[in-house]
Amino acid sequence: MGKQNTDPTVWYKQVGGHEPSLVAVVQKVQDPIYKDEFNSSRYRFEKGINSCHLKIINVKASDEAMYYCGLITFYTVFAKGTFLSVK
Repeated sequence: MGKQNTDPTVWYKQVGGHEPSLVAVVQKVQDPIYKDEFNSSRYRFEKGINSCHLKIINVKASDEAMYYCGLITFYTVFAKGTFLSVK
């Protein structure tokens, strides 16, 4: 029997030409934490032992996007940075 993953899962939505927006943080034993315009009436999660599937109810044209999931672990992964120059 494999080890159960207990790390929180994050789901992001990215519309073409825009940065990704956090949809929700999902944990195994707690209700999802929804962000901004995303809410529990249309966005649902099906949690398995080592999976977390996003289900969108009543899909609309505005839902068209790339969706990404990931895990929050104990270490930080850095993306491309921005340099601030002060004169």
